[in-house]
Amino acid sequence: MKTLRVWKAMTIISIPLLQAMVCTITLVPLAAHAEMLDSGTGTIYRLTADSSYQEGCFPPCMCPIMMHQGLIGTFKLTYSGRIDGIDVYSVDDINWLLEKDGTQIPITGSGTYSIGSPNLITVMQQRMELDLTFDKEPLEHFDSGWVVAGDMSRINIAVSVNNMFCWDKAVFIDALQDSRQCGGIAGFPCTGREEFCKLPEGHCCCDFFGVCTPMPDVCPDVWMPVCGCDGITYGNECEADAAGVSIDYRGACDAICKPDFTCDGDVDGADAAAFKADFGRGSLQRPCTNQDTCNGDFSCDGDVDGSDASLFKQDFGRGPFQNPCPACVTGGHWCGYS
Repeated sequence: MKTLRVWKAMTIISIPLLQAMVCTITLVPLAAHAEMLDSGTGTIYRLTADSSYQEGCFPPCMCPIMMHQGLIGTFKLTYSGRIDGIDVYSVDDINWLLEKDGTQIPITGSGTYSIGSPNLITVMQQRMELDLTFDKEPLEHFDSGWVVAGDMSRINIAVSVNNMFCWDKAVFIDALQDSRQCGGIAGFPCTGREEFCKLPEGHCCCDFFGVCTPMPDVCPDVWMPVCGCDGITYGNECEADAAGVSIDYRGACDAICKPDFTCDGDVDGADAAAFKADFGRGSLQRPCTNQDTCNGDFSCDGDVDGSDASLFKQDFGRGPFQNPCPACVTGGHWCGYS
C-alpha cells in the first residue's frame, strides 16, 4: 500500500506538469522551415544599421563599463549539407568594419550557421559560431548558442565569447539578404547593362561588397556635392551614380596633393624619391594592401607601375606659391587620386 500511495502521489504531481509542458509547446509558434539557400556561389548578407559590437560588463556583473560601436559590412552563407535534420551553412567572406576611437578596425573570419530543430520541441532555432580576428589580433571564438530563428531573408542573432556573462565581447548581427550584391573578394559583376557596382560610402578600395545600382540618364539640378572615389566632385549623388562612381564622402573633394609624400606642401624631387622606392611593387609579390600601404597606387590596381607614374606627373611641380597643396595625407597613399 505504501508503494501504491507513492505512485498515486507521483501521478497527481505529474499530470499538471505534463499539461504545463503541452501548453508551453502549444503556445510557442512553430516557424516554417527556412527555404534552403543556394549551395553554389552562396548568398550575400549585408549588416543593417542595427548591427553593433559591445564589450564590457553584462549581467549579473554590475560594473559601469560598456563600449558600444556600430558595424558595417557583409558576409556570405553557403549551404554545406544536413546533419541530423539540421541545415548547416558555412559563413565566409566576413568583411566588417568597426568604428572605434575614431579609427576603423577590420574584422574578418569564418564559421558556421545552423538552422533547424535540435531537440524534441519543434521550434525552428538557429546557431552561429564564428572565429573572428579584430585587425591583427588573435582569433577569438564567438557562439550564439541555440536561439529562436525566423526566415532566412533576415538573420538576427548575437554571438559572444562567454555567453554574455560578466565581462565579455559580443557582436549583434542584423543582416538582410541582398540579391543585388556585387564585388567582394570574388569580384561578382553586375549583369545589367546600365548599372554599376556601388560600394558603401567611404569604402573605395579593398574587397568590400557593393550593390548593383542603376546609372540614371537624368539627374536633378541640385547642388549637394559629393566626392567620388575617383577624386572628382559631383553635383549630387545622382550625378555620381550616372558616372558609375561610388562616393568617398559627402561634400566637395578636398584639394589635397596625395603625391606630397614628404608632407612639405609641394610635389617635388623629394616626393619622386619616395614614389620611386615603391615603384615596381606588384599584386603578386608584396602587394599593396590597406595594412601595408604603397606610396603611389593611384590607379587602384594593387601595384605601382607606369599608370601611376602618369598620374603622379600631373601633380609634379605643385608648390606652396602657385597652385599649392593645402593639405597632406599621411600613412602611405595606395589607392585613389585627387
